[in-house]
Amino acid sequence: MHSLGYGVDAVASAEEGLRSVQQAAPDLLFVDFAMPGMNGAEFIQAARARGATMPVVIASGYADMQEIERLIDTRYFLSKPFDIAAMSRVVADALADR
Repeated sequence: MHSLGYGVDAVASAEEGLRSVQQAAPDLLFVDFAMPGMNGAEFIQAARARGATMPVVIASGYADMQEIERLIDTRYFLSKPFDIAAMSRVVADALADR
């Protein structure tokens, strides 16, 4: 994402991510479905419960689409493997819809 001109704050776990979102709300969350501590859908739900309103892009190679569709707009879903062009399009679309 740095190569696309975006600033990135990477975190090592879901709990660290939730703390980060509460401290300084980012413009966008980019979440993998497989995460330490909870899955991406659970993370999104927890972030929303804490008041996070920013768009979310979720990436996965094996996600339960029904769970994801319940939580977010799936046009911001990236199926692995994806290339930088696909990621760039999805991120730009998500940011444009804020």
